[in-house]
Amino acid sequence: MPLRDLSAGGKLFCRPVCRSGVMGRSTAAASVVLAFLVGLPLWDAATSRAAEPSPSATSDYERRLERPCGVFWTEVPLRRGLIRLGEVQGVPIFLDRRVDPDQRVTLSLEAPSLRQALESLAEKLALGVSYFEPIVYLGPPAAASRLRTLAALRQDELPPQDRRRALRKPAAWPALRTPREILRDLCGEAGLSPENLEDIPHDLWPEVRLPAMPWTDRMTLVLIGFDRTFQIDSVRNTVVFVPITAEPTLTWRLPLPADVSGDAVLAQRWQEAVPGVRAEIAGGEVIAEGPLESLERLSELLRGADRTVPNGLTPAAAAPPASPGGPPPSAAETTDPFVSRRFLVRQGQGTLGGVIRQLAMQLQMDLQIDADALASRGIRLDQKITFSVNNGTVDDLWRAVLEPQGLAFERRGRAIRIFPAAP
Repeated sequence: MPLRDLSAGGKLFCRPVCRSGVMGRSTAAASVVLAFLVGLPLWDAATSRAAEPSPSATSDYERRLERPCGVFWTEVPLRRGLIRLGEVQGVPIFLDRRVDPDQRVTLSLEAPSLRQALESLAEKLALGVSYFEPIVYLGPPAAASRLRTLAALRQDELPPQDRRRALRKPAAWPALRTPREILRDLCGEAGLSPENLEDIPHDLWPEVRLPAMPWTDRMTLVLIGFDRTFQIDSVRNTVVFVPITAEPTLTWRLPLPADVSGDAVLAQRWQEAVPGVRAEIAGGEVIAEGPLESLERLSELLRGADRTVPNGLTPAAAAPPASPGGPPPSAAETTDPFVSRRFLVRQGQGTLGGVIRQLAMQLQMDLQIDADALASRGIRLDQKITFSVNNGTVDDLWRAVLEPQGLAFERRGRAIRIFPAAP
């Protein structure tokens, strides 16, 4: 989601749509929307409504995630707050079994979207978020990063004619149901016999009422809380629950844009633009392996949804035309998506790690950070920081955040790497 405009005074020019679970309406003018970054106002002078996706290109789920959201909790039990928040915003939120559902949470924020409100909540609780349509999953960061990829792998493993591909029902069970009972019912629905159901620890789960989801997604959602996935033996019609022993990846074959010539150097640069992806070019295709979210980002780049090509490789069709009689655009103007954007932050504050992650998310940047190197230099990501920038470039913004903390960065388009500054 691109950064957006704030009122000149630096206050959020919007009323919350959810105050203590009660829905209201924004009074912001149609042409003025807001940005949120760990409680600080952030103004991007160059972003316009023209950058927003058209309604026809955005699913109802995505639109709900982008609705403005205010959350004002005082000592609210986490699960109760999430249930109410999901009801108000129209996006159910599933809490992982390993997260204390009764912990009391105090939170006060006005965010431009449910997505950013959830990211702020996750940051506060040291959790991860997965946008697992039609729901949102909140749980341990490692589990959140694997969830969608695991579900896609299990779906892809089913033959095209397998009826289980089309099984789609609500994920629902009553209170005090055990995960063994839930998994046994899911296996029965698919005509499978579980081989090692006893390996799933005993637990008592609360009532859950989620929208219709594919069978493989429901299985994955239940098992992720045990760091497990499943394998099907189609010959014996059995299923076994197995530990997740490696980071799951998918392999996609994506068409290479006609206006981009393929070579090994270009494939390497695509990899650098989208961390976590391994890519090679074969004929007119890019063969890429990585997590689902990273592959989706690469697919956007190749489709031209974001024509920011890494390391100065800008397709000719994406370059802006020179003004009549004027000089041609500079190399920076055709390769850097932030070259014409300026930012204003007044009294920015938050944790170092929270500010870095939220800023990268709002700028839609691919972030690499060497946490071990930071720790070896005594730089803590949970330390409180303040910063400001006045009509600065994107690099000025990053310098304002990082340099006072002894950090440096390298940026190429939307890819940024953060590391300790030289002593």
